[in-house]
Amino acid sequence: MADSDVFGDRIHRFAAPAWVMFEALTVDLHKWLDLVPGEVRPRPLDAERPHRVVWSSLWPVRPEDTVEFYLAPDGPGTTLRFVWRSPSPPDERGVAITRQRLNRKLGGDLRRFIDEGPPVLRDRPSP
Repeated sequence: MADSDVFGDRIHRFAAPAWVMFEALTVDLHKWLDLVPGEVRPRPLDAERPHRVVWSSLWPVRPEDTVEFYLAPDGPGTTLRFVWRSPSPPDERGVAITRQRLNRKLGGDLRRFIDEGPPVLRDRPSP
């Protein structure tokens, strides 16, 4: 992959522990990630359980983009930091739209899944 610059870097806090967040970003991705036209389901490219996950691009027009997640304990919950990298970002408007989409996916779709998701996921013991 070519050198990539950072175009998005944001923190979200969740009440769930890191292992639950890790599972949601890897194994349970298909259960919560709502895609819109022009997006594809990302694949986990790399992971260090339960602290880090790297996704492939959500956008076929920018296949070398990645989204990296850093998961850190925050009391009983988790701080999730995402970093969006791209060697060929869209224009300024496209960067703003992409940041908004990532924040909506994480602050909306993922938060709803974690807060309202299957009790089995919330009650599973930590590995």
